[in-house]
Amino acid sequence: MSTGLLIAIVVAVILLALLLIVPAVRSYRAKQAAKRERLARQAADHRAQADAGVARARDLGPEVEVHQEEAKRHRELSEAHALQAEEHEQSASEAQAAVNRAGAAAGRHDAQAADLESELPESDTEARP
Repeated sequence: MSTGLLIAIVVAVILLALLLIVPAVRSYRAKQAAKRERLARQAADHRAQADAGVARARDLGPEVEVHQEEAKRHRELSEAHALQAEEHEQSASEAQAAVNRAGAAAGRHDAQAADLESELPESDTEARP
């Protein structure tokens, strides 16, 4: 083979390789650019969502404080009511004991009155028809 033909074949092979490689490189770069754009868009969307979340959290902060204060107030009221309930239960128990004692005393006095009444002599006015 002649040198000229060999050079022509090598040049043809290089041109053919360039014809195949250049479009592949361009396609790869285009895909990478599209991927960069897509990722940048997604990152911007997530950044916007993060900013919105921060703003919402900032807006809800005072509401959280209000609910925490209300919960604390209700807890304190609940504890106070529980103490009052215990005091009322104690008072009711003491009152019930007094009722029981009074009922027992009334029963004893009624029995004594009945005994005494049975010992009473019949009066003349009651015996006369």
